[in-house]
Amino acid sequence: MLRGRLRERFVGLLESYARSVPWQLLLPISAPLARHLKTMAVLANEDARMLEMAFELVHNNHVEGDYLEFGVYRGRSFIEAWKAAGRYDARDMRFYAFDSFEGLPAPTGVDAQGPFSEGEFQADRSTFERNLRRHGVDMRRVRVVSGLFQETLSPENRRALGCRRASVVWIDGDLYASAVPVLDYLSDVLVDGAVLMFDDWYTFNGRPDRGEQLACAQWLKAHPEIRLVVYERFHWGGMAFIVNRDDGA
Repeated sequence: MLRGRLRERFVGLLESYARSVPWQLLLPISAPLARHLKTMAVLANEDARMLEMAFELVHNNHVEGDYLEFGVYRGRSFIEAWKAAGRYDARDMRFYAFDSFEGLPAPTGVDAQGPFSEGEFQADRSTFERNLRRHGVDMRRVRVVSGLFQETLSPENRRALGCRRASVVWIDGDLYASAVPVLDYLSDVLVDGAVLMFDDWYTFNGRPDRGEQLACAQWLKAHPEIRLVVYERFHWGGMAFIVNRDDGA
């Protein structure tokens, strides 16, 4: 257990300093560590850039709703969303975090041939909440839902949470099996003009018959009232869309 805590602490320190440490200075000491820091810095900056664009768009278009993130890990993108919302004075926005906090489920079916493994990206809920508090997030505006998406994402759960309108959504479930219940959950709450971001759109070698792309294609076929307009690519694997609805939601 102590080893696990030390590892969590080390990963947290790396994430905290990824942007500020000049990774080039570490090359003579440890090339793998330098490359890892560079990758983390790029990802953090790209996440922040994309979320800034998302909140700018919904602010300028007067799109109201809440922020939902599926697959929050240690909270990096969730914290960036909080900061971006503050810059656009989104005082009434609520923030919903969904995660099993046990890592990925075992990849099966179309997910089995991908790069992911069971338990990957595990971070406990206390670590996530501690990181949020350390960055000044007002936990009174945050709801955290723990559990596998297949078990927690239901209409009853949504009504109990009071989540009725989603204007900015970040999906980071990695797998097709995770994206399917997420998109089903969002069908009735995504508003016209919302920004929907997929963090792993181009994993599985960018194949449209795998991962988030397959889940999204099936979802759109089942919901012809919803259309997605390409908005922006971010980092190496992410894609953002603007939601258009023809049903007045």
